[in-house]
Amino acid sequence: MLDAAEPLDGATVLDVGAGDGLIGLGALDRVGAGGAVIFADISPALLEQCRRAAKELGALDRTRFIQAKAEDLAEVPDGSVDVVTTRSVLIYVDDKAKAFAAFARVLRPGGRVSLFEPINRLMYPEPPGRFCGYDLGAVTDLVAKVNSTFDDLEDPAFRAAMMDFDDRDLTSLAEAADFERVHVECHIRHRAWLAHAAG
Repeated sequence: MLDAAEPLDGATVLDVGAGDGLIGLGALDRVGAGGAVIFADISPALLEQCRRAAKELGALDRTRFIQAKAEDLAEVPDGSVDVVTTRSVLIYVDDKAKAFAAFARVLRPGGRVSLFEPINRLMYPEPPGRFCGYDLGAVTDLVAKVNSTFDDLEDPAFRAAMMDFDDRDLTSLAEAADFERVHVECHIRHRAWLAHAAG
């Protein structure tokens, strides 16, 4: 993701859904002394973890931490960042179009988004006798019961957010948010059961 976001020297990077800081902390080296990284996440605990890590790196003067959802970046001024990064975040967002609009709003002219999202639509539903990719054909009845229990416990909106898009939808969302150029790479690792699941 950071390679795709280059050049980063001197840039202000907004890491949306920063989590434990994997992307944002990695960006600190690349933005250099003249750049900055804004860590945004909905979890205060994870933001504090990022703050501690940035302090250990001696980089607190080049960081900012905000509690925010991907679709509501109100604390970030219009046109104030050069790069937005996000990794496995949109799968948890119901209103993905609103998130892309927020990304576009905070970017300076010529700014860019570098994101990674798993395309769950390609992997589910799993074929009968499979659970999380494992062949459990010998205990198919048990697999069905476990799947049924998960279905009963899971919020349908949560599943919908994880399953309601693919690479083409991400392209369309970026275009609708007026990004001038969109580059999408889709990496597929094939296993025989995936072919069966795809029908």
